[in-house]
Amino acid sequence: MEWLHQCCHPRLTSAQIRKKKWLKPDTPAYVALEEVVLNKKILKDIEKLTEFCHTGELEVYHSEYLKYCPKREHFSHKGMVARTQLTALDHNANCGRKQAVIQSGPRAGEARYKVSFPKAQKQSVAKPMKEKKSYAHVMVLMDTVANACETGEVEIEPETRHLPKNISGNAPPRKQELVHKHRSRFNR
Repeated sequence: MEWLHQCCHPRLTSAQIRKKKWLKPDTPAYVALEEVVLNKKILKDIEKLTEFCHTGELEVYHSEYLKYCPKREHFSHKGMVARTQLTALDHNANCGRKQAVIQSGPRAGEARYKVSFPKAQKQSVAKPMKEKKSYAHVMVLMDTVANACETGEVEIEPETRHLPKNISGNAPPRKQELVHKHRSRFNR
């Protein structure tokens, strides 16, 4: 990791230097600022924070990706590309949603929250609720595809492969057979 050892702004002209209001050394304001800026604990924390990257939005994207591309189903390469693009369009259209507000009643206009109980914290917490997702981008996409098909810009090729309903491709065994084959560690 690179640390900055100089200011990011261009060099100040002598006129700018004269106009600036500088802290004078050994004044109470200067000493207080110096104590904060040179505090070893704060410097260690800043070093850790500079590389911090919150991954919540990426986790939301991956959850949406699984909606369009479930792991238990097989898709062709073209299908995967299309589904990945749909995921990106859906995510980008809805990633900047604001916090939802109460629509009616005496608390109309107040921010909405939901109560959650995270296992790690072992106590209830209030989490902000976001506005409902918008699917306006879907209508634009459908119009674009319909127009492209009508004008002949694109031809739709039927999928000729037959995909199995199950990943294994084999019929599942009867439950009674599986129960009969089951061996408990207590029945050996």
